[in-house]
Amino acid sequence: MQFSFPPASLREFDRQMADEGNGGLETLMCLAGRRVAEAAEEIRQARGDRKCAVLLVGKGNNGGDSLVAARLLHADDWNLQVVLVCLPHDLSELPKSMFALLPEAIRQSAVIAEKNLQHIDTKDTIIIDGLLGTGFNGQMPREPLASLIRQANASHRPILAIDIPSGLNGETGEAELCIQATATVCLCAVKTGLLVNQGIASAGRLIPAPLPGQELLAGLPHGPAVFGKAEARELVPQIAFDAHKFQRGMVSVLGGSRQYGGAPLLSGTAALHAGAGLVQVLLPQNCEVFCAAPQALIVQRLPDDGAGHFTATALPALQTGLARSAAIAVGPGMTSHPDILPVLAEVLGMDKPLVLDADALNLLATCPALLHPKHAAEIVLTPHTGEFARLQKAFDLTTTGDRAQDALALAQRTSCVVVLKGARTIVASPDGSFSYNLSGCPALATAGSGDILTGVIAALLANGLPSYDAARLGVWLHGAAAERATRPGSPVGIIADDLPRLIATTLAELY
Repeated sequence: MQFSFPPASLREFDRQMADEGNGGLETLMCLAGRRVAEAAEEIRQARGDRKCAVLLVGKGNNGGDSLVAARLLHADDWNLQVVLVCLPHDLSELPKSMFALLPEAIRQSAVIAEKNLQHIDTKDTIIIDGLLGTGFNGQMPREPLASLIRQANASHRPILAIDIPSGLNGETGEAELCIQATATVCLCAVKTGLLVNQGIASAGRLIPAPLPGQELLAGLPHGPAVFGKAEARELVPQIAFDAHKFQRGMVSVLGGSRQYGGAPLLSGTAALHAGAGLVQVLLPQNCEVFCAAPQALIVQRLPDDGAGHFTATALPALQTGLARSAAIAVGPGMTSHPDILPVLAEVLGMDKPLVLDADALNLLATCPALLHPKHAAEIVLTPHTGEFARLQKAFDLTTTGDRAQDALALAQRTSCVVVLKGARTIVASPDGSFSYNLSGCPALATAGSGDILTGVIAALLANGLPSYDAARLGVWLHGAAAERATRPGSPVGIIADDLPRLIATTLAELY
């Protein structure tokens, strides 16, 4: 399990590395700078940009990391401009030695920001932010730091922050003025301030970058757990070579209405691409569908008395239709008409893993007594902020302002796994465990994205993963697929229909 860490723990990590001797901190800085250079190249390639960078260099170790990155990028034929916040001889000891290792041409062209701020050219570049580190308290940065931060933010160019966006409090995620990064390369560990408050939006995409000596972190105070690619790889379902479709699990998606016929088809398609062996979508008889469904989907119609949404008339057919299901997803496009409550009650009474989303959550909020405690451990709730607020009220919970604690409180009150969606999605378990998801980007803020996540989690449940693991892995896959399809810094580029195939490719790479 991977954890986030507060700045104090990372300072202690640096101290212990220095005590080991043999140039421990210098070696660490050289490796950190290499990770920064690799992240910059990764962003450049994803965007298709030219090899140009402006490096903002502070006095401390973050500045040293950026100077190491400058040397490596120069060797890779990047066009660089180094911007120092002070004269070279005023840099801290290690950064000063890294500046001395730069090629003479880079040293001679370095800009001293206090005297030449107007000469900094950010056109067609990536900006590498090495101004301030995790020790900063989040108050207003002094000059010329404040002006550099404002200029970088106004440039509309991609910004790669080293460890943490300059100006952000590394523990609380608060800031008066800070870098608005496109991505943050998280050296050694994710800092707790990147998970909360302004840290969420200011950090952009998170790029974990482990460093030597990670084992020292085990003995240091840590923050909440985080879930990234390494954790995802440990959880992927292992499928026997001779498996048949029912051993890979049958998913049933229950949803749709006269107004919203596409949502359950999105969920079903996602479940197929996420590894379910068989997927059926159960729709009301008078649900209008205006799109083509994948031929591999089994689509069944249930009686609805002409209402265009589920009613109690569907119950006999529903019981038969769900009998062989390994996991059931309920809610996409269903509407929250009270006629649907008997159908929801029937499904909640079944001893099968469930994912409840969208209108299933809204209906549950109107009648929380429908939840059966004996079956709740196999239920995953996937609310967005509005649905979550309705569930809090229904289960007599109050908002604390701490998203993680609020999600955990709902998980414990309902005995369900809770996926509180949003930037840095939180997955909480009734046993008190919770984690922050490290993948995702604003491209997921599009209609139908949540329906896709529902299908992915249902497929993982059908493959036998416990509900907490299925939810964490599903959320990571969902976010990583969106990152794969979009340029860093771009909030657009995909629609929900694009996600299933991207999820399949992302999942395949974990094996």
